[in-house]
Amino acid sequence: MNYDILSYNINCTGGNNIMIQVTNYSHGAPLITLSDNASFEIMRNRKWFSLAKNQRIEILRFGDDTAIAWNETRSHIDYFKHGKTFRCNLISWYSPDTWAKKKY
Repeated sequence: MNYDILSYNINCTGGNNIMIQVTNYSHGAPLITLSDNASFEIMRNRKWFSLAKNQRIEILRFGDDTAIAWNETRSHIDYFKHGKTFRCNLISWYSPDTWAKKKY
């Protein structure tokens, strides 16, 4: 089975550190998971929306009260949990291939 994994390390206000992992399999829909300081959740659904000036955002819903909204370049990220909104920054992203090819 062929697959590709992308990991996003995200730091948010309020001390939330998030990792989102996107596993794309050669067949079917990707498996997207979110882990933060206290929980691990699997994505329920995702949707793309268009805003003014052709800006597109993607909303990933994980649980009843957990979601991520980000734009295509990941320069604007918001984390929603328990009715609160946290502003976030992308710290790093990588795929295992990136680390496997790195020379030490």
